[in-house]
Amino acid sequence: PFPVDWYVKALFRLQCEDYEYLTYNVFDSYRTKNDILYDYYKRATEMGIKPEITKNFIVTIAHIAHLYENFHKKHMDEAIQKYNDLKNLYYENDIYIMRPLLTTEDFHNEATAQGNCVERIYMEAVAAGKTHVVVIRKKESPSTSLITCEITNTGRSEEHTSELQS
Repeated sequence: PFPVDWYVKALFRLQCEDYEYLTYNVFDSYRTKNDILYDYYKRATEMGIKPEITKNFIVTIAHIAHLYENFHKKHMDEAIQKYNDLKNLYYENDIYIMRPLLTTEDFHNEATAQGNCVERIYMEAVAAGKTHVVVIRKKESPSTSLITCEITNTGRSEEHTSELQS
């Protein structure tokens, strides 16, 4: 996946620096040096940044990880809006409001409120255009989570309510 000469130099640089800092503070889990270098190289090139081996390589890798987080979030938000902001996913009557989730933050907030897997399981599928996710709220309290509903491209739906989650 990356040039061998670059990999050898990068691996040597990691040996000279605080590898433990990266594994616990940047990636939130134990990672092998190979995994860290692969992620760094892949993320940098995906964002159009030349992967460099700097004197303080740990800081460079941490910086790219942070930039990639923002880059990925922006692209996810764009894809979610493209596939989930459809006119037929909005509905309102005297009692209820139905609307799609349109951002990564919407997915996170809904998953937190419901205690469900909507962010972890469905967000990527929505961003890929494979399914849709809407929320149903009472009109009198539109910010209170009531029902999260997946609507597939074939029209099948699956609901998750806060009452069932607790």
